[in-house]
Amino acid sequence: MFGLQKKSHVGQSIFPVIKVLLGLCLVVVMLMGNNLFAEEAEKEAVIKLKVGIAQITGDDEKASVQEGITTFLKTNTSKNNELKHIGFLGLKGSKENVPILIGGEIKDNEFHPNVTSNFPSLSKLTQPADFLGQIPKTATLPVLSAKEPMLLVGFIHALNWVEAGNFADAARRFDALLNEPMKPQGRGDLYLYAAYINYEVYRVTGDKMTLKRSVDLFSEALAGYREKKDWAMYANIQNNIGVGSKELAALGVEPEKNLRHSVLVIQEAARFMEKEKNEIGYASAQKSLGKSYQELAALGVEQEQNLKLSIAALERASEIDKKLKNIAGYVDAQNNLGVSYQALAKWGIEYEKNLNKAISTLMEAAKFIETEKKEEYAAQIQNNIGTSYQKLAEWQIEPEKNLKASIGFLEKAVKLEKNNKEDTGYLNAQNNLGMSYQALAQWNVEPKKNLKQSVDIFQDVAQNGKGEKTEAIYAEAQKNLGASYLALARQDMEAEKNLNNAISAFKETARVRKKQENMKDYAMAQNKIGEVYKDLSDRGVDSKKNLGFSIEALKEAANIWKNQKDGTAGYAMAQNSLGLSYQALADMGVEHEENKKRADEAFQESRTPHAKRKE
Repeated sequence: MFGLQKKSHVGQSIFPVIKVLLGLCLVVVMLMGNNLFAEEAEKEAVIKLKVGIAQITGDDEKASVQEGITTFLKTNTSKNNELKHIGFLGLKGSKENVPILIGGEIKDNEFHPNVTSNFPSLSKLTQPADFLGQIPKTATLPVLSAKEPMLLVGFIHALNWVEAGNFADAARRFDALLNEPMKPQGRGDLYLYAAYINYEVYRVTGDKMTLKRSVDLFSEALAGYREKKDWAMYANIQNNIGVGSKELAALGVEPEKNLRHSVLVIQEAARFMEKEKNEIGYASAQKSLGKSYQELAALGVEQEQNLKLSIAALERASEIDKKLKNIAGYVDAQNNLGVSYQALAKWGIEYEKNLNKAISTLMEAAKFIETEKKEEYAAQIQNNIGTSYQKLAEWQIEPEKNLKASIGFLEKAVKLEKNNKEDTGYLNAQNNLGMSYQALAQWNVEPKKNLKQSVDIFQDVAQNGKGEKTEAIYAEAQKNLGASYLALARQDMEAEKNLNNAISAFKETARVRKKQENMKDYAMAQNKIGEVYKDLSDRGVDSKKNLGFSIEALKEAANIWKNQKDGTAGYAMAQNSLGLSYQALADMGVEHEENKKRADEAFQESRTPHAKRKE
């Protein structure tokens, strides 16, 4: 393909040799270095570039243009401190094993480049389970001036950091590159590379804005694939935008808006895949769609409707995956079907029937895992079976029996996840396990023993869940820890110590929820803080001081609930507790008349319909 063309005249035989030295048709960039997110001080030392040049045309005029491109690349890479160790060499024979291959065409003094990357670090970019397609090995770049193809230098620079495994710097280089002036046609691959690189940085750092940048870049890439009428890649990218938007929602970034966007783009992806008869892609898109509907319902958005839509999408996915013998896909669909049935029960919709459906669906998935040895889903399914039994107990269906069954499955899930203690799988399973022990105590089954067990478990979750990506689980564990400490105090076990521990845990919950702008959970935590301070006062511990703290927290809770569209019950609860604290102050003789009046006003507010509340 890249062989030299021979002239027919012996006297001219020297010219092909000269053209080999001068001409460019492709440039091979060989990059070396294996740092992962290198230290700043080491950056300039890690880069070594070797550029091989070979000829693929006998056209004298084009050979001259190619020589100019080669000279431009050499000059502009050697000027850069990070690329100053570049070296050039001629290549012979096959080019298949070189790390980077730059080829293309020259037309009317313009260069139409494409770049093929063969180095391992590109293929090692994280591919989330629900993403479709992969980063293309060959990237088509916008048409460049043959005299000054500066964009090509920038692309080589960015790929240098990808090859070195330094994705943070690669992302910065791609951002700089995309800000350079370029023709609008042919940008799709550049945006797609940048989207995947930014996702890899997010995966390592957990930074929400980097994930948002990745989603935005996927969206920018769409136009390029629409222009090329590459509908398969277009549909894959739509799916990935939906998956990324769902992940943003899970991190607390405009959850409802991002989930609605996720549903819309995945629906479009599924339509394209169905039209193209891409069954595997269609099933995967349906799974992603089912999960987004699940999350919308979890936010309280049209719960029954969204959960039924979730079940319909997941059933379609399950049926196709089973037909195609895509066992991993089938197990994933079954697992999420179980979660949706469980969620329907949570909202009181045929709860016993739906919880039993959840258990049977998840048990079927567990059997497939055992038969097909698909261990990657084992822990998650054991966790979901355990929580289904837990929910049966919550509905007062054989509580002790179902809670003990729950503990058995959750302990299996924890054991399977024990090597990844900072991972959400382990933390979720542990948190759920602690809740089952806590619930057993509430049903008066060895309450002190089971509460102590729950405290140990929640402390473990709090200790291992301090990272930004797991702060929601961390906050939930702190809330549960506070509840267990409070229950121990009410069992008269080191009451003062456990009440102070409960306050610390609830305050930590409030801190994180406020940071996340999750104001409902923040208000709930303030409610609990106010109640526990009153418990301390009732036990004669700095009564006046602790009632003051109680009132402060409850007023904060009431103010937050008042501004929530569905905060009526929370507001009433906070005002009622506030009335009790004012009443306790009055009963102690502290500003008796004033506090009695405040108590009466708070009690009245707790009974007042939303529309008639005092502003």
